[in-house]
Amino acid sequence: MSNLLGAEFWPISSKSGENVENFFRRLAVLAFETGLANEVKESISRTHVELQHDSCKFSNALQYFVDALLFCASHIPYGIQK
Repeated sequence: MSNLLGAEFWPISSKSGENVENFFRRLAVLAFETGLANEVKESISRTHVELQHDSCKFSNALQYFVDALLFCASHIPYGIQK
């Protein structure tokens, strides 16, 4: 199914903790790359002053996203539960 959607397949287990940390790291990298690529595309035609303002907004949005990921990751149970 993931191949049909053009998506990555990640077998993870919240019960054993298998691949959970790696999955969240990959998710953060993909979000950062996508955000950065979009920012570059949108900023090509802007002036230097506008670019500085936008990079500040992007940094704030990126920090919010990283905080959200860390919050989610910290609430996933690790280890085998009995």
